[in-house]
Amino acid sequence: MDIAKVASTFKEGSLMQAVGLKMLNKSLEQQNGKGSNMAKMIEQSIQPHIGSKFDMKL
Repeated sequence: MDIAKVASTFKEGSLMQAVGLKMLNKSLEQQNGKGSNMAKMIEQSIQPHIGSKFDMKL
């Protein structure tokens, strides 16, 4: 195998790795956004007056 072919193969591998890392980073950003949106929805759905009092008869 000549040096040019080795260099080309190495460069191609580096590019594929860089693309893979970018895709992984984008996916992670999306998941973080979904998680923060879910946390906001849960915070907004909490109603502190519900369940604070109950009547019980025996």
